[in-house]
Parts: sequence; C-alpha cells; structure tokens
Amino acid sequence: MFRSVRTRLPHVLAVLVAACLLLQTPAVAAPETLQGKRQEAERRREQVADELESARSNLAETKQAQQATLQRLRTIDSKRAVLEAELQRLDAELDRAEARLAEAEQALRRTEAEITRNTDELAQTTRDLELGRERLRQRVQATFMHGGVSYPQAVLDVEAANDLGVSMQYLRSMASSDEEQVEQIASLERQYEATISRLDELERVQADAKAERAQQRDKVAGLVAQRQEVAAGLAAQAN
Repeated sequence: MFRSVRTRLPHVLAVLVAACLLLQTPAVAAPETLQGKRQEAERRREQVADELESARSNLAETKQAQQATLQRLRTIDSKRAVLEAELQRLDAELDRAEARLAEAEQALRRTEAEITRNTDELAQTTRDLELGRERLRQRVQATFMHGGVSYPQAVLDVEAANDLGVSMQYLRSMASSDEEQVEQIASLERQYEATISRLDELERVQADAKAERAQQRDKVAGLVAQRQEVAAGLAAQAN
C-alpha cells in the first residue's frame, strides 16, 4: 500500500507543480470577454460619433446664428447709412430754406422801409403841391381883382425910356415867376403820380414778400419736423 503511494507521489507532485504554474501564468481572455470588450468599444465609438455629430450640428447652428447676426448688423448699418445720408440732405436743405427765409424777411424789411420813405415823400409832395397851387390861385385872384395884366398894354403905357426898361424887366420877372410856378406845380404833380405808382408797386412787392416769407417758414418747420423724425430713427438704430 505504501509502495503504491510512493509510486503515485511523483505524479501528484507533478500535477501540483503544473497547477502552480497555471496559477502564476496570466489567464487568457475567454471568447465571451473579448466580445463584450468589442461591444463596449463599439458603443463608445458610436457615442463619440454621436457627440461629434452633435458638436457639428451645434457648430452649424452657431455659424447660422452668426450669419444671421451679421446680416442684421449689415441691415442696421445700411439703414443707418441711409438715415445719415437723409439727415445730411435735410440739414443742407434746411440751411438753404433758412437762408431763403432770411432773404425773404430782409426783402420785406427793405420794401417796408421804402414804402415808409415813399409815403413820407408823398406827404411832402402833397404839401408842396397844395402850397404851389395856393400861391398860383392867389396870383390869379390878385390879377383878376386888379383888372388883369396886359403885357403889351403895360409897354405902351410907359412914358420914358427908363420907365420902359424897368417895366420890361418887371414884366419878364412876372412872366418868369408865373412860368416857374406853373412848372413847379406840374413837376410836383408828376412826382406825386410817380410816388403813387411806386407805392402801388411796393405794396405788390410787399404782398409777394410776405407770401414768400410764410412759404419759407412753413418749409423750414416741415424740414425741422422731418429732421427730428430721422434723428429719432437714427438714435433707435444706435440702440
């Protein structure tokens, strides 16, 4: 019996040594374990692919949003440029309208000053004309009351040469005075009529100047309102 045990002992030892060696040797993965790892790797790959696709989609959306923002900015810049150009145009037109308004007001002031001057001149001419007519009336009345003056008869009535010379000089002086007085009255009448005509013309000019001033005032007011509206739009674009 002991002999049988001794006979089998080397075999048992060999088996134990082999078992120890097997325990110390790294285990080889089973086919099922490799398949699981492959599935896990595939799952991770698909997950990474999904994440990459999501990132690409987000990037495309971001680019689209950026392009939309850029387009809005371009639109805003374009509108701002249009509004700024319109504002510059209105400023230039407003300057011209204000200059025309100032010219219209200045023209109206000149016309009114000329009307005042011509009115004063007409009043003076009227007084001079009335005075001249009154003097001529008195001269005619005096002549009529004294039987009139006959220049030939006055010459024939003189008795001496000296008297003739004095008489002739007196008659010439009277005739010249009468002619001057008549001419002065005629000149005053012409001046009176010319002043009346000038005043009529100035009144028409005054009416036109007032209409032009009113028109320019309305235009300036309209341009100011337009400018305020454009400026408000430009401020809104800036915000």
